[in-house]
Amino acid sequence: GNETHQHLYGLTMADPVPHEKEWEERLHPDDRQALIRKQQEALASDTKVFITEYRFRTEKDGYRNIYDRCYIVRSKDGKPLRVLGSMMDITERKQADEKLKRSQLQLLASIENTPNVAVQWYNDKGEVLFWNRASELIFGWESAEAMGKTLDQLVHTKEEAGEFLKTLHQVGQTGRTVGPAEYSFRRKDGSTGYCISTIFSIPSMEGQQCFVCMDVDNTESKIAIGALQLS
Repeated sequence: GNETHQHLYGLTMADPVPHEKEWEERLHPDDRQALIRKQQEALASDTKVFITEYRFRTEKDGYRNIYDRCYIVRSKDGKPLRVLGSMMDITERKQADEKLKRSQLQLLASIENTPNVAVQWYNDKGEVLFWNRASELIFGWESAEAMGKTLDQLVHTKEEAGEFLKTLHQVGQTGRTVGPAEYSFRRKDGSTGYCISTIFSIPSMEGQQCFVCMDVDNTESKIAIGALQLS
């Protein structure tokens, strides 16, 4: 074993390499049986590379997350002769990944539950990727109904949806935010409303461009101003 391998066992390079039985005993109880079974299946097959991740009880730091890449040396007739492996401690990376996932879930929950700001995400075709609760309340369409649709199927005419798509492409090319600006929309029940909209782009989780539209319902103010002008 190399220095990292020996360190996980609390040993030095001068110490003998631990026996496989000790490796098994140090596996986390919740991982042990499935991992040993997977190892046995790999040895019984004709594969030469065996990659796993598991929790391993180290001598000084308790359980650590291990990335283990093993190479199975086989005879000419395919029988396993020995296994050469390298154990890599990926605990910090695993913790960073989990922290990022928690942050993403917290952000998504904040956006989803923002009561007065309608937030939608669109791809470069203008198709809905995300539609929060406030969007449901303002426009009348539930998230499940809106997903994957373009705005001419929801709140705009074909011409308005075409202009919206041009705006998305403009934002994508320039990286600049458009708005806030006032737009009219059509609710699910056919009534007309007005909102103040801002559009900008963000990278999506898949690394592709994603466009965000944030709307504040301005209908009551618009109607009130119109009534004052008529009085």
